[in-house]
This record gives sequence, C-alpha cells and structure tokens, in this order.
Amino acid sequence: EHPRVRATVTMMPSLVWQLRDYADNGATDVDFELSSIPASALSAEQRQAVIERFFRASFDQQLLASTRYMELYTKRLSGDSFSEQDLTDLQVWFNLVWVHPVIRERRTQLPDGTWLDLRALVTQAAGFSHEHVEMVLSAHTALVRNVIPLHKALADRGQLELATGPFYAPILPLLWDSATAVLDRVGTELSERFQRPADVRAQVEQAAAFHEEVFGRRPWGLWPPEGALSEG
Repeated sequence: EHPRVRATVTMMPSLVWQLRDYADNGATDVDFELSSIPASALSAEQRQAVIERFFRASFDQQLLASTRYMELYTKRLSGDSFSEQDLTDLQVWFNLVWVHPVIRERRTQLPDGTWLDLRALVTQAAGFSHEHVEMVLSAHTALVRNVIPLHKALADRGQLELATGPFYAPILPLLWDSATAVLDRVGTELSERFQRPADVRAQVEQAAAFHEEVFGRRPWGLWPPEGALSEG
C-alpha cells in the first residue's frame, strides 16, 4: 500500500521453517487443536486447558479489545464455571485478538487472492457458533500461508531487504566460546567451558543456504541473536 516505504526485515530460518510447516505440511499446535474441537465435545481436561491457555494475551492491546473477552476474563478470575457458549466465545476471541487489528477492522485481500473479512465477528461480539471458530482458524491459516510469498514479492521489487540469522538463533559468541561471557560480566562463574566454533559456522552457512532456497537469493545481511557480537 505504501510502495515508497523501504524496510529491512530479518527472516529467522527456524521461524521460516515453522511457517512453511504450517502452510504446506499441515503442522498444528495445542491451541489450534483445542480451538478446532467444538465446545460440546471438549473433555473436562480440554475445557480446563482452554480456560487456562486462552487468556494468554496482552491486557491492554488484546483483552481490552473486546467487552466480551474481558467479561470472560473476569469470570475466570472469579472462578466461575464456563458454559459451552462461554467456551465457544473464548475460542473465537482468543484466536481473533491474535489477528492484527488492521485485518480485523477491514476487508483485506491477501497476496494469493484470498479475501478476509472478520468485521462481522467483531461486531457480533458474542453468541458465536463453532462455524465462527472455524472461520477465524481459516483466517489464521490463510495469513500464515501468505507471509513468505508477501515478503519475497516485496524483496523482489526492491521494497524490502531480507536479512537472516543463525539457523536456530543461538547466541554466537557463547557458542564459539562460553568463556566470552566473562567479558560482559567480570567475575561470572561458569560451568564447564563450552567451545563449538564449527557449529557457529554451520549455523550461519545453513541459514544462508536455506534463505536462498526459500527467497531465491542470498540474504543481504545477518542479525546476531540478542545483538551479541564479540571481537573474537
């Protein structure tokens, strides 16, 4: 939408790997699986897991985004029981608040042509059915599927510079030699010294090769995890 804006984005290989796994290989996780089960079919253990897990959100930015979500949060704090309707509404709102507000607030076309429109859910606010849960989960899947193609397209037209990072995001100076920790904190007591210079090189080389495989070119640069650099 703003073609004159330029940015640098770090695409960490371990994250890109996970995005591809979700988009192409049907990967899932506990929250997605709990959301996929109709409230009426949740076991007692699963019901408790939904109540315990589905308020993991920013209080100011997400919980307060919905009066209904806050109502459910208050119910949890009070220890009140949740009805099937409460659980269904919670499944919707937990997944809905993790969609960016820009996507929640307007009809949006994704790079692959998919249209998303979640405004009716936001307006409805409560009394959802499991079909509404599935609608939000479908939006999640579509968004994940478009992350890599969007970044590649923006890089190809020169709007983004894509950097990478060591494949599994280790703190490289510590992987090279754990004794470098004392340079930052004099007197630090360390366990047995750990030195893996070959692993440092492998992390960087594998990252660059994977980035080229996914985005069609070598990365412009590399972000050191936690900004950790050493003169060694």
